[in-house]
Amino acid sequence: MEEQSNLSPDQSQEEQSSKRPDNRAIDSFKGLPIDGLIGGPLRAAAEAQQELANSTKEFLKKMAAEENNS
Repeated sequence: MEEQSNLSPDQSQEEQSSKRPDNRAIDSFKGLPIDGLIGGPLRAAAEAQQELANSTKEFLKKMAAEENNS
């Protein structure tokens, strides 16, 4: 009896299997502290952006005050 293939003529076995999720990769993320790995740096970036915005605001206020005094 001949074995039937579910592959289309233009797909190799390797191409088809590369589209399936690799459970080993998914399992390797279990138990990781996602909040610390993603949330912490994201919060730090947001805080840094806020500090930058405040610095820019203070600089512009200073420049406007100097311009008014000239």
